[in-house]
Amino acid sequence: MNQLRDEYWDIVKGIGIVSIVIGHTCSFGAYVYTYHLVIFFFVGAFFYSERKYKKAPFDYVGKVLKGVYFRYVLYTWLLILLHNFSVRFGLYQGMGYYTVKDILCAMGNALTFQNPELFGGALWFVPVYLVVLSLLAIIVYISQAIGDFIATCVKAEEVQGKVQEICILFLTIVIGGLGVFFNTNHLELSYNIHTSFLVFPLCVLAYFINRKQLDIKKYVNVILTSICGSILIILVKCGYRIELSQEQIINGYMFYFISVVGIVFCLSLAKIILRIKKINFIFALLGRYSFSIMALHFFVIKFIDRVYAWIIGEKNPVIFGRWVTAYSEKLWIIYILLGSIVPVFLPLFVKYIKKWLLHILERAKV
Repeated sequence: MNQLRDEYWDIVKGIGIVSIVIGHTCSFGAYVYTYHLVIFFFVGAFFYSERKYKKAPFDYVGKVLKGVYFRYVLYTWLLILLHNFSVRFGLYQGMGYYTVKDILCAMGNALTFQNPELFGGALWFVPVYLVVLSLLAIIVYISQAIGDFIATCVKAEEVQGKVQEICILFLTIVIGGLGVFFNTNHLELSYNIHTSFLVFPLCVLAYFINRKQLDIKKYVNVILTSICGSILIILVKCGYRIELSQEQIINGYMFYFISVVGIVFCLSLAKIILRIKKINFIFALLGRYSFSIMALHFFVIKFIDRVYAWIIGEKNPVIFGRWVTAYSEKLWIIYILLGSIVPVFLPLFVKYIKKWLLHILERAKV
């Protein structure tokens, strides 16, 4: 059962990360943007363990930080070290070479989530992810404390859970309303923290689904996939847009309706994929290594552009250096396939090397 659950949620993340690559490479971007990032916040919050962390929120904050911070720094450093190669090979346009001093400075700034590399732009979500899950743990802790206090005052333990839930819902409305206000008025905080406030209610939704022990797979199906997919198409055709990164294109509180429909679509689609042999393995693998894909897919896409330009004899850097893609009408399928698959080889290679080294060490001990 746990294995099935893990595979299902890996598939959910796999759909999310493939959708991100699709959004950056072809004309379907407006559709996948309705769920392609919020699904990661939803999944992260779903696996918050109240039993383990409700009285130790900062232990959870440390766990989340450990899970993403070092990967963020390492991938950013890798892209920084590849900067001069990218300039020389024509992947970057209008950028100069880094000196040793520039490299060291950039690597130092990466420690505080300052990513100077265009190829690492998709990692903007990491600080937002950290803040929103930290908020969830802290608010659950505060609401738990309020519930305990009131239950003690009225001498009725049964009210504790209800008070806690009311407090969580109240604080969620406040934070979500603040997020809508910031985003609709284009008030941007450092590291896009205003987006943390906006997506927080979706994380609370995931928290309550987990708290109530609802088995999502029971409620999602092919029909729901079709209904939600159709709703998303209609909404996009009507001009509704969601863009959570730098330029905020969000239609007020409609953001939540659109996002929930998108999340349900993604969860339903994952159940369908789960039943398809071989394809489910591929999506689960992509989901497990979604961070690597998020960090490296821009680099892979521009490398494809440069190779294709060399094949057809295109020498104008203005053409093959166009951001994000130079040949999306011809190569969009290749962008999606290679942009999703190639980045996975790096963590798999590192995993193989670690396993090989451990094997060598074990043999040396013998």
